[in-house]
Amino acid sequence: IAFHSSRKPAGIYVMEATGENVRPVVLSCHHPSWSPDGKEIVCSTAGQSTPSTRNATPSALWIADVETGAKRVLCQSDAMQPAWSPSGARIAFWFMPPSAGRSDIATIPKGGGEIEIVTKDASTNWNPVWSPDGTCILFHRNRRNAIVDANKAWAEQTPQLLPAPGAVVDFVAWDWSPDGKKLIGTFPASEVVYFSF
Repeated sequence: IAFHSSRKPAGIYVMEATGENVRPVVLSCHHPSWSPDGKEIVCSTAGQSTPSTRNATPSALWIADVETGAKRVLCQSDAMQPAWSPSGARIAFWFMPPSAGRSDIATIPKGGGEIEIVTKDASTNWNPVWSPDGTCILFHRNRRNAIVDANKAWAEQTPQLLPAPGAVVDFVAWDWSPDGKKLIGTFPASEVVYFSF
């Protein structure tokens, strides 16, 4: 299990599923996401979970070797909450364009390079999560959650808004079931809700 800890020194730690053998991997980092082969972790230098304010200092993305702790900078744009794609080829994240007053979802190759912006509208978009087959990205969008095709340009699609269970629409954390047919999410009241397609 990879997690952020505020203990000293603060940063990303890993431990066995039983809670044993806790050790630091990369310091001064947040929001860890495993590579599909389990050998690396990508993380963001800022710990912001919601796009309420722009970072005073842009948040970089780092990739760290889990075994050695060796790290490299993936990008130095204002990137947060990275999510590694199931194929291992790309990493999704959200960022706040300068003077935009909102946030967008983007992806970058695991080796660095050109950033591809996924969402390009007036909405506030954050917290990207890949589907298990890597074809879609689920993200939070203006108090609703939406899914886009990861292989299509923004102009070629309309985000699929998820129906809200009851009156609850403000989910902020999601993950998929391994078969891609169900979602589990939490919202500010810390309740956990399942959503089935």
